[in-house]
Amino acid sequence: MPAWGSDLSTDQIDALAGFITSPDGNTLFTKYCGTCHQATDLVSLNALELKNALDLGPDFPGHQSSKIPDWKTELGAENLAKLLNFLIAPDGERLFTINCYPCHGDQISFEGDEAQLENVIRKGGVHLEMPPWKGKISETDIELLANYVVDPASTPQGKEVFKQVCSSCHGERIPQAENVDQARKIIAEGGAHQTMPIWGQILTEEQISALTKYIISSANGGPISEGSALFNTNCSPCHGELGEGGINPTRPNDIIAPISSAEYLKTRDNFTLRAIISEGQPNFGMSPFSTSLGGPLSDDEIDAIVAYLRSWESNPPVEIPPEIKTGQAAASAEEIFTKFCSKCHGPKGNGGVGPALCSPDFQDQSTDQQIFDSINLGHNATSMIGWGDILTADQIQQLVTYIRQLKAPSSSDCQSAIVTGQTGTATPGVPSFKADILPILQARCNMCHGTSGGWDGTDYENAMNTGDHKPVIIPGDSLNSLLAQKILGTQTSGLSMPPSGTLTDDQIETILKWIQTGALE
Repeated sequence: MPAWGSDLSTDQIDALAGFITSPDGNTLFTKYCGTCHQATDLVSLNALELKNALDLGPDFPGHQSSKIPDWKTELGAENLAKLLNFLIAPDGERLFTINCYPCHGDQISFEGDEAQLENVIRKGGVHLEMPPWKGKISETDIELLANYVVDPASTPQGKEVFKQVCSSCHGERIPQAENVDQARKIIAEGGAHQTMPIWGQILTEEQISALTKYIISSANGGPISEGSALFNTNCSPCHGELGEGGINPTRPNDIIAPISSAEYLKTRDNFTLRAIISEGQPNFGMSPFSTSLGGPLSDDEIDAIVAYLRSWESNPPVEIPPEIKTGQAAASAEEIFTKFCSKCHGPKGNGGVGPALCSPDFQDQSTDQQIFDSINLGHNATSMIGWGDILTADQIQQLVTYIRQLKAPSSSDCQSAIVTGQTGTATPGVPSFKADILPILQARCNMCHGTSGGWDGTDYENAMNTGDHKPVIIPGDSLNSLLAQKILGTQTSGLSMPPSGTLTDDQIETILKWIQTGALE
């Protein structure tokens, strides 16, 4: 397989989204893709198209005329990730993977500045020679190492010897040998030296510069590479491998929006990204990840993830929303509001994750220009993106006019829209605690609220009269009832409830309607 840097211009390579180092991806590409593809076949595909081609396998349009296996079954999730990571790695990373990793492994160390390293790469000629180990380690260890090198899985006890004897040069990369006899001979007698190529005669100036910057960054800790690995482990199950979003596993019928779009990243500074990861977003079912709040990540690890997210900004993997372009969203303000705004602000502007737009307080305290700017630019400290790159100025102005029409006569009328779906209209049928509320509490709440002190939801009397911040339920006032605030995530202190994930929309609607209609027993 040719080096991608030799086939592609720097601009073409930089057009591929950055991801993490994946040495094994080179081998996987050669084995499974190299027969049909050259590097130039793939430059027109963006990151999501590449991912889609791997995920769909034989069902991908470009594969339907070929005998392509189901890659998910053939490779498994881990190898699929490695292959994708290799294909969309940035220039310097891929150059290192192809040209340097076979000798140097992934333990990159260099003491010096960029000019010194660039000189080493340009001139080459440096050689590595493996010393003979016969007489320095026991014959038993030589035999163990020889078997481990050929088949690590069958000789797991060789891993510790390899770590002690070989890892200072090889890192975690296990060198290849055709058979045990060959491996035994090389280990005992030493290996012939390998001379470093004169890369100045092989690579372009741009490639040498990219390779130098990557090695220096990795030698100094490489927070982006560390962050990508941490993102894969902790974030991708919900946010997708490329931050493309998808179905929210903690909230049925809810979709997680992309976090790797230009719109999202440019309206979130690093402080905000760090706070979101550290503290979580309970309104969306996201738990805190900081160790100080009970999560698995240290401050340095959170900083590494932030650096990785920020690396997407120069070439975002996805656009949001992916199905529309600027000026091509729904034609009317009502359609735009229903499709995009109501997910956070409620179907009639009655609030939810976002503030209630129909409330007199919001309407009276916000000017048309302030509402326009909020839609256009977004809010850094919230999940609201700037829609100015998606909607035209005329569409935003139409939205402002539409939002003005949502104003309710009073706060209670606005809040009632949460129950009814329309301002000021009652819904037939009044829920009761025993028939409608208690089953929800028994299934989702009373494992703690009834055994751990504080508020007790095991019966009507306790639900209405217990709690450190009682009354938790104010009949007729779901806006100010703590129970409603907790399940909506609008509380001003403490966590939203339940901490294991939000209630379903139907359960939330039932509880809010019960409170608003008098909280009957």
